[in-house]
Amino acid sequence: MFKSSQVITILVIMNCVIASGVDTKADGPRSLFNGLFGNKVSADSTADYPLDETNGPWMIYVKNYDGPNACDDARALALELRKKHGFKAYVYHKQFDHAASFEEENEFKKREMDIRMTLAQNGFENMPLSIPKPVRTKFVNGGTSNEYAVLVGDFQLMDDKDINKAFEKIKTLEPECLIAQLKRDIALAEQTGSELSRTTQLDLQQWATREHYKSTVRLLSKAMKCTNPILPLDYFNNRVDHFVQELNKDSRWSLLRNPGKYTIKVAEFKGYVIADPKEMEEAMKNESKLHQTSQLARAGDKAETVCHFLREKGYEAYTFHDRTSSIVTVGTFDTLGKTDRHGNVVDFHPEVTAIFKTFTWDPEVDKKVARFAPDEPYQPGKSILNIPLLPIPKEMEVPRPFANYNRR
Repeated sequence: MFKSSQVITILVIMNCVIASGVDTKADGPRSLFNGLFGNKVSADSTADYPLDETNGPWMIYVKNYDGPNACDDARALALELRKKHGFKAYVYHKQFDHAASFEEENEFKKREMDIRMTLAQNGFENMPLSIPKPVRTKFVNGGTSNEYAVLVGDFQLMDDKDINKAFEKIKTLEPECLIAQLKRDIALAEQTGSELSRTTQLDLQQWATREHYKSTVRLLSKAMKCTNPILPLDYFNNRVDHFVQELNKDSRWSLLRNPGKYTIKVAEFKGYVIADPKEMEEAMKNESKLHQTSQLARAGDKAETVCHFLREKGYEAYTFHDRTSSIVTVGTFDTLGKTDRHGNVVDFHPEVTAIFKTFTWDPEVDKKVARFAPDEPYQPGKSILNIPLLPIPKEMEVPRPFANYNRR
């Protein structure tokens, strides 16, 4: 617990900050961020603003609270961010069940006993035994803890201009309610002799460091971008951004519309990408090299041609175009086959096996070789309309576009 002298020093520091730099008017001038993300932000002092899955896939984590006042303090911060700064702030509550740590300790004791019995049976009962013991934290409320996080949301992309502006602004703020909460907790701890909550201790340590080094670090300087914690974990897996979605929107058989989770890639056509500025400058001077940049468009044409041919032959084929290549896939599968405990496929479904057998290069039958890009060596592979396929097909997850989770 903090000493009295430390507490008094920190209180003086906070009072100086309030007097010198923080706007204390409850109805002061509103931020330029009001209305930045759509309609005027609601800031009803009688309303709650709980986080849900519609508040955007991307968010800004502002602050976490624990302790007896966590719920009210988080709500107060969210309301101030809405009222004074026009941010769409929400409160996310999560209860942590620490019963698993008790089960882990019991399992450890059982394992230790089994080992000691085995040693005793073999004449080593006095042998020193060192087993890493799990660390368990004891909770007064019987193995559970409640935490509340304040997040600013309704962002559709991780790196668009709106989230970047909000992020930089939030890191410079020192909300009035947060300073008031710190002063209240310090006074209560001094009066009752109770310990400060973990998050309050961290805030006070930050204040002390700030004063010691004469720095300008703000209370919310540790804000960071994050994903919406309510969305399922697999939501962000294998997602494509808006630019790639635009590349595929006119494709008749786009892989983005494949309803399954898996498919089999049978062809891939790479484009010619110039990333070095000097190389780009040389390409502008060299007309023949500049024409090579159109290979990405030709790669897309090849993929569409192969897909159309396969569709005419009765195969469920799809195309997918990204920044560097175009691919053709066959099939729609929710699962690829039986898996082991690590998730690796150990026995493919017959339908998947049939696709592999059909499109895998067979040296006894397929005599042609081809190359897939000008700078790559020739490889064996089947071909369709003299367009080479992959020598060996490859299973892959179906890419998905980001869904629009805007509330309005």
